[in-house]
Amino acid sequence: SNTTGVKNAQPDSRMRRPLAYRLSSAAWMSLFWKIVRFVLLLGLCYIILYPFFIKTINAFKSLNDFLDPTVRFIPKNFTLDNVIKVITEMNYFKALGNTLVIAVVVSVSQALISALSGYGLARFAFWGNRFLFGLVVFSIIVPPGTIIIPFYLKFRDFLGLFNLLDTPLPIFILSLTGYGLKNGLFIFLFRQFFKNSPKELEEAAALDGCGAWKTFFQVMLPSAKSLIVITLLLSFSWQWTDTIYSSLFLIDFPVLSTAMSRISGS
Repeated sequence: SNTTGVKNAQPDSRMRRPLAYRLSSAAWMSLFWKIVRFVLLLGLCYIILYPFFIKTINAFKSLNDFLDPTVRFIPKNFTLDNVIKVITEMNYFKALGNTLVIAVVVSVSQALISALSGYGLARFAFWGNRFLFGLVVFSIIVPPGTIIIPFYLKFRDFLGLFNLLDTPLPIFILSLTGYGLKNGLFIFLFRQFFKNSPKELEEAAALDGCGAWKTFFQVMLPSAKSLIVITLLLSFSWQWTDTIYSSLFLIDFPVLSTAMSRISGS
């Protein structure tokens, strides 16, 4: 009887087999999708990093390596002449500093002006609100190349007194007035964000005695942290690689984009 009880207490192997099979199949499927994700990420990393890798390798190749068809990745005659020539010809460190200062100032000013403009268009009902928003959308549609000549003429004789060309002031003025590079897109994003924000936040701030400015800076602006970060990153990267406004206003002012174009042109 004891033997029979022990046998009855043990689970049947036929009952355990489907569960073990299911666990093993789930584990295999999990491993399969991990391999698929790894292969996809590896392929994307290759596509993104391959041009950077090739340019880095080419920077240390000599002229003979470029002419030698057998040299593809590892240079036979390692040299620093290309790097030294680029640094000296384009005044690299000065251009790097100027580009960094301009990109930081433009990104911060665009984020602030876009947030203010977007909040005003989203929350304040005034005459011409929709018309101004239409102009913002229109500024996104119109390519910058169609208005570079009026900009050039305006800043060459700014207010009939100053020539602001070859200085970063035109770029700063455009950013502070909401017409910098891609500024219309940022205003549009902030306007849509604040328009969909709950009004209860502003009502609670008004009950606490906050005015419009205090409500914006202490309540609404902190709620848009993610959008502010996106605006700062996009504005910084677009200004860093800008060739439209930089080539128009900064002809002899050393920045990386114009310095690179001069070297490639020569």
